[in-house]
Amino acid sequence: MNRNICFITDDYPYKGHPINTFVKNIVDALADNGNNCIVIAPFSISRNKKLHKRLEIYTTSKGKTVKVYRPNIFTFSNYNILGFKPTNFLFNKAVCKALNNLEEKPDVIYGHFWRNAFTAYRYAQRNNIPLFVATGESVINLNNKNGKLDNFANYVTGVICVSTKNKEESIEKGLTTPEKCRVIPNAIDPSVFNKMDNDVELPLPMDTMARDIVQVSAWKGDGMDVLLERVEKLLQSFRKSMTALVPYTEGSLIGWVHGRCEIIKEEHTAEGVLLEVYVDEESANRLAKFKVEE
Repeated sequence: MNRNICFITDDYPYKGHPINTFVKNIVDALADNGNNCIVIAPFSISRNKKLHKRLEIYTTSKGKTVKVYRPNIFTFSNYNILGFKPTNFLFNKAVCKALNNLEEKPDVIYGHFWRNAFTAYRYAQRNNIPLFVATGESVINLNNKNGKLDNFANYVTGVICVSTKNKEESIEKGLTTPEKCRVIPNAIDPSVFNKMDNDVELPLPMDTMARDIVQVSAWKGDGMDVLLERVEKLLQSFRKSMTALVPYTEGSLIGWVHGRCEIIKEEHTAEGVLLEVYVDEESANRLAKFKVEE
């Protein structure tokens, strides 16, 4: 049975902006199976420095039509004003308005990550629409240990987890039960990743922009010890910690740090955002002038 499926996501790819392509792969696959797919993905004017057309219609590789609604919103990184997060408020408002303006009510709503499912919860409940959540290897920002989200957690129809760790974390935070979860690991489409051994000239050219290069043989296994050693060294370089006091005027840098670094501790002070983070070399260089000596 074909259904009208509405996807709620933070971002969705377009020409020159290939972010969240894995979401598009899911949407396209369901559309190719005969479902009517609609995507709601608010567009950040602040981050992209431009407006986007609110409705985009494209066709999949198999000729199926997908509608993408991109309400334009202002975003303010993770700013928190006495518990009020303006970015979340504007995102939620845009999604709810788009849902209410749909020409046809969805049969199913798919929230890509917990926060997006929660945004659509009231609409789904009011219209008696099944609500599904896909939860990946990102930080789960919702927490229901105090029971305040019980109504939401009880309403969710099912949860797609990419790993058992992800499933356990969702259950630990009180957002779901084992019975509602199904673990479906990420995978590749073999029709896209074809063997090319007979179609390329060897040896392959070196990538002059690469951080490091190790030559290995997938056939004989040569070079694997060196590769593992380099990977371990690279991972260790990501675990250096530093503390920086970043002024509020450096909003783009704060947003960049949230997207790039692992946050250990964050505190909003009168002078700016006090961040304790794990950094790589590039992050350390960007934060150098704001570094707080311990």
